Amino acid sequence: MCRPWVDLPTVMVSFGHPYLLYDAPKVPVYINAYSPLVEVQKAVVDGVLGRLAFNETAAIDPFFGLEQLGY
Repeated sequence: MCRPWVDLPTVMVSFGHPYLLYDAPKVPVYINAYSPLVEVQKAVVDGVLGRLAFNETAAIDPFFGLEQLGY
């Protein structure tokens, strides 16, 4: 059985709406960029390639404080 969220390296990036993780809770890596600006897109690429550190604290909670929504 192919489970893409487990078997394939997957990264989900949101360049706008920060609540998209709510629709894909099993995605192993989720990046909230919050903006579609070219500079932000370049920063995301730099982060993915390890040239820039990501802030690991989310400014929002896509699961609205309900832990069971994250499963």
